[in-house]
Amino acid sequence: MAEINGARAALEVLRERGWCKYQSENGEGSVCMIGALKYGVLGGNWKHAASDLIETGVLDPIYGVIREQFPERHLIGAVSIPYFNDHSATTVADVEAVL
Repeated sequence: MAEINGARAALEVLRERGWCKYQSENGEGSVCMIGALKYGVLGGNWKHAASDLIETGVLDPIYGVIREQFPERHLIGAVSIPYFNDHSATTVADVEAVL
C-alpha cells in the first residue's frame, strides 16, 4: 500500500511541477521521475540518495510496469528509471502511465 501511495504522491508532484529529462529538477522546478519520487516519497529531501527510494519498496512495481509496457526502453537485464525517463521516445504521458 505504501508503494501505491508513494507513486500517487509522485504523480501529483509531476503534474504540479511539470516534467523534465536529463536532470532531477530543472531551473523552472520541473522534475524527472526520480525527482518526482524523491518529492512524493521522501518529502523532497535531496540529502537522501536514490538508494533510499529502493528501501521504501516504491520502485519495485514501477520497474515491473516499465519492463512489461516499455520493453524497448530499459537496459538489457535491468530497468533504470533515469534511462526510461530520458529515452528519446518517452513522453510525459508514458511517465504518468508508469506512476
